Amino acid sequence: MWCLRADQKHADTLLLQCFLKKFIFIYVITLPIGYVFSLGYLVVPITILLLYVLGSLELIAEEIEDPFGKDTNDLPMERMSENIQQNVAELLAQSLKQ
Repeated sequence: MWCLRADQKHADTLLLQCFLKKFIFIYVITLPIGYVFSLGYLVVPITILLLYVLGSLELIAEEIEDPFGKDTNDLPMERMSENIQQNVAELLAQSLKQ
């Protein structure tokens, strides 16, 4: 299982991302082994819930790590720059009138 991304610039960040995904996977897989004798069958829903929470956190972290792309949930940079340009033009027009 490779965790390579074409837009990744730093090898240490890439290594950390791969390690985190594998750590979550190994942790969730081995969790029932450690708690099966004390929790019994209750370990199944706890493991599923923990997998859901950790997996969701990982996906959220991946989504918000690069907010300047062209995806639908990224920041609207064109609209923001047009708004800034319009505001600066209004400020310059007001200062020239005075």
